[in-house]
Amino acid sequence: MKKYVYNRPLLKRSTAPILLKDEHDQAIGSIRKTYKNKMNRALSWAIDHWELSLKGEDLQAGTSVEIVDGSSWFGRKKWTVTVTREGGESVTSTLRDQSKIATHPKFELVHEGQTYTVSKDLLDRTTRILNSNGNAIICEMKNVSFGKGIKREIVMHGDALCPIFAACLDRLFHTLY
Repeated sequence: MKKYVYNRPLLKRSTAPILLKDEHDQAIGSIRKTYKNKMNRALSWAIDHWELSLKGEDLQAGTSVEIVDGSSWFGRKKWTVTVTREGGESVTSTLRDQSKIATHPKFELVHEGQTYTVSKDLLDRTTRILNSNGNAIICEMKNVSFGKGIKREIVMHGDALCPIFAACLDRLFHTLY
């Protein structure tokens, strides 16, 4: 069980890099919000959640994660997730918003043949990534501090997903919900 921490930005639309740190307060990676072009950036300021794309880089493992918004503003959201590992090998996955109502948000991630569920229950501030096949908890993310911004703690239960991937999913999840 490994723990990681990052500070959520105060503004949802912030494109500043967010540092992901391990238990020893060492920076292991960064996450930032990206836009496909300047027009989408301007539309995103006018219309909330016009485009939600993220890019994360793991400094230690050499892994990069790119989550690109693949849907129009209307209808359900869906994203294409590309994980590029150190040797240049890339894996493309799909992420879909399966939420029926905003009080019970739920994402479905299909990554390397496995189906994962990212969800949060009502009145429970902990976001969980579950393996849909065996219902094993892969990762838990929760607020730990509200002093200087909102600090999120990521607890990894195994190596099914890299921490930067989990942090990107958490950032996307909490930008929407």
